[in-house]
This record gives sequence, structure tokens and C-alpha cells, in this order.
Amino acid sequence: MIRKRLTKVNDLILNLNEEELRLLNQQIIERLKIIDRAKGIVGVSKFNLGDQVSFRHHGERMVGKIIRLNQKTVSIILDNGQEWRVAPDFLRKIVEK
Repeated sequence: MIRKRLTKVNDLILNLNEEELRLLNQQIIERLKIIDRAKGIVGVSKFNLGDQVSFRHHGERMVGKIIRLNQKTVSIILDNGQEWRVAPDFLRKIVEK
């Protein structure tokens, strides 16, 4: 199914002139930006302010508390006072038992 769709898209692209290709390129870039923003929102939405989290930096486990949720990153303050911005994919929530 995907291969068939890509063949149709390729056939259409081959018939576009330069201006049409540039417009198509802009539309594709905008669509990719929207997809990227959506991924960031989904990743960040797994966390809340105040959550204890950990991540690895050069093999060392870093532990801190979330102080800000940004569009694509999470701001964390470590126990030593350092602030880090980390992509949510690298974070693990620490669940207290």
C-alpha cells in the first residue's frame, strides 16, 4: 500500500515545474515541523512539575526535580543546584514506593 502511494507521489513530482516543487517543499517542511512539535508535546506530557527524574550523562546517573516543561525539553534542577534541559525521551520518572 505504501509503495503504491509513493509511486503515485513520485509520478506527480516528476510532472511539477520548479515553482510547484518549491511550494511542495515548503508544505512538506511545514508538515514535518508540525509532526515534530506534536512528538515534543507528547514526550513532555508524560511529566509534571515537581516530578523526580533521572537521566544519564556520560554514563553517570543524574537525579533531579522538574522545574519547567518547555516545548521540546524539560528543565531539571539537580540536588547540587545545576540546571539542565533534557529531551523527555532521555528521562525516567522516579516513583517513590
